Amino acid sequence: MQYRYKILTAILWIISVSAGFTYAQVHPGISKREQIKANLTAEQKSLLEANRSSIAETRKAFKASLSKEQIEMLENSALSIEQKRANLKATLNAQQKHILGENQQMRLMQRQQFRSTLTMQQKQFMKKAYFNRMETLDTRPGLKRLPRRLRR
Repeated sequence: MQYRYKILTAILWIISVSAGFTYAQVHPGISKREQIKANLTAEQKSLLEANRSSIAETRKAFKASLSKEQIEMLENSALSIEQKRANLKATLNAQQKHILGENQQMRLMQRQQFRSTLTMQQKQFMKKAYFNRMETLDTRPGLKRLPRRLRR
């Protein structure tokens, strides 16, 4: 009788281990972002890299233009992120507003340029990855409801 339980336990253990290996083969540890990058052409990858570098440059220029009071305001841990943003927005000078406006326009143009290089299959793959991510965000416990623009 006890011999049967040992055999049954061994068989169940073998089945569970093999099921784990099968799952690992079907669901590789590659993130969706890496899968999307793998499907991009060299031109598209260079566009993304150029976008990142230009965003980093404008971010550095904006940070360099901040006054001591504005930096202290951003480092204040008593305020929430929304409060920090609102306070910073209220204290921006014309040059800082110009930098932010240029950055926004440049990002929109770069995004449009990148989108124009995508094939239909790449668009579908990215859309599928995006909605899969949104579904997992929506089902994880402890998260608030997604904003209306993400629930579509």
